[in-house]
Amino acid sequence: AFIFLVEYAAGWTQFQGWSWQTVGISQSAIGLLGGLSAFIVVGFSEEILSRGYHLQNLIEGLNLHWALFLSSSVFALLHLFNPSSSLISPLGLLAAGYFLAYGWVRTRKLWLPIGLHIGWNFFEGNVFGFNVSGLDTFRLLLHTPSGPEFITGGTFGPEAGLIAIPAMLLGAWLVKLYTRDRVKIRSKNA
Repeated sequence: AFIFLVEYAAGWTQFQGWSWQTVGISQSAIGLLGGLSAFIVVGFSEEILSRGYHLQNLIEGLNLHWALFLSSSVFALLHLFNPSSSLISPLGLLAAGYFLAYGWVRTRKLWLPIGLHIGWNFFEGNVFGFNVSGLDTFRLLLHTPSGPEFITGGTFGPEAGLIAIPAMLLGAWLVKLYTRDRVKIRSKNA
């Protein structure tokens, strides 16, 4: 929502309507459910690999800082051959890897990064109508992004643009607020 509102306010996207105006309510519902189902599979599989396996094993063999960098780098490289990938898109995905890993760092559980990943992809693509890591998905909100590619991410989607950085920082702050009591409890029990 933050990314869409910033792009809309800056004149970098033109609102065109809603999916139900062109394909009907039932097809819109099917599109949303299909998109959610696909992103649930993506969220689980990518987080189990990236934060469940890579990050945790690298922490054991190295340390948290190297584990975050290396697991986030692998996460970014896994998207290198997505449609519209560029030299810039892996940098945004590296930042996304750190953002998703922050949920694991705060809880030491995979449920939060999995939920963040599913939520980010579903709302970015299916609800707010942006491409998700280069993938064109069903869109509830119809609009045409037209702003500067280095800010908006162009046809790859917001992850390849500077616009994603403040969104991820806001998300990290919300994760910190949401997990503040859990972290206190965990440190008392340690």
